[in-house]
Amino acid sequence: MKTFYTFLLGVCAIAIALVSCKKSSTPEPEKTKSETVIENLTVELAKQPEVAAFSEAFKNISLSEEEVKDGLTILAPTDEALKSYRPNTVSYSKNSAKILADTNAQKLTQERLKDHIVRGVLAKTDLTDGKVFTSLSGKVLKVTVDGQEIKINGVTLTFVSSSDSQMIYTISQVLTITDSKIYLPVKFTYAVDTFLSYQNITYVENTQLISSIEEGMLKREFIYHGDKLQKVIRYQKDMVAKEWRKIYEDIYELNSNGDVNRINTKRASNGENSSYQLFTYNSQRLTSVQYYTYRTPEFAEHTYTNSYEYDIFGNIKKLIESRPGSDALIVNFEYDNKNGIYKYVKNQGGNLNKNNNVIKNSVNHPNAVLLSNTYLEYNSAGYPVKYIATSSTTPVTTTVTVEYIEQ
Repeated sequence: MKTFYTFLLGVCAIAIALVSCKKSSTPEPEKTKSETVIENLTVELAKQPEVAAFSEAFKNISLSEEEVKDGLTILAPTDEALKSYRPNTVSYSKNSAKILADTNAQKLTQERLKDHIVRGVLAKTDLTDGKVFTSLSGKVLKVTVDGQEIKINGVTLTFVSSSDSQMIYTISQVLTITDSKIYLPVKFTYAVDTFLSYQNITYVENTQLISSIEEGMLKREFIYHGDKLQKVIRYQKDMVAKEWRKIYEDIYELNSNGDVNRINTKRASNGENSSYQLFTYNSQRLTSVQYYTYRTPEFAEHTYTNSYEYDIFGNIKKLIESRPGSDALIVNFEYDNKNGIYKYVKNQGGNLNKNNNVIKNSVNHPNAVLLSNTYLEYNSAGYPVKYIATSSTTPVTTTVTVEYIEQ
């Protein structure tokens, strides 16, 4: 009998084992395309520490098969961008990166995430000036190209990675708070005590190219070949003849990338050379401008050099002016997180602080330290309509109002 029970237990054990094997060999349900796409993108996003919050929130996104069928392009805002999305929510330190990611990820609801996702795999070559796309949330996204910079609703893109079914860029501002409209400044009114002065700007029709700038007794006229700046003619108002008198011509030479390489300035009265500027770039931005002045028709003296350093948003954070035989003058800038006044204006060879607006600058020189602060008021689209500037060296306050046109 004992032998029989032993045999029966053995049979039961084998049966249980066979049933268990049969269950474990049952294949798992095949993943949907959307699940596979989300999984692949999550892996790629996790490789980019600067978008930790977006990566954390993206894990929980829900996408339909229709939304992913043509692949996806991700425009991932950086953690720095999310900090300014709701300022002062949490402070950042090396020891609190995970806390920051978790806190900022909570700001990215499904709809906010979809503000930053576009159907299709959009390479840089697809992002041409004026092209309009729609995000999965229905937000209108407009492309502008400024030299080597590609922007969506005024926010600069940085390429990260790509495959046949996905493209990832990082961006320096949350697109939820951007506007697809283009705002171009057309009039500045400067008030110092009771004295008023004005600057008026016109544009080439249906473009962001400046046609002319008039300020008091001075005017500049911009001449293009296509969308490339060739010449700027400078005028001074002749109050006797009541007409504009040409005083200088700035002739622009461009490099193979379409950036300004050199500006030659000639006197309009006799055609002689007056000065020239040489521009130097790294792979991304202008790094320095050297200024030369002609002392004789054959000899130009190097007078000074301006060098530039930038913050992560592309704003100039430091300007260093170096003159032969003199101590350097250093200007440091701090910015708001709003739309810059000149954000959509095409670069005319100058070095405009375009992405955001200066709220404070300090000038450091062995002989003096100067501080300036600016208070700004904004319109509903986040562009300054008024700013008030004060200085540590003078009690005079300058109030400037700005008017725009929309495109």
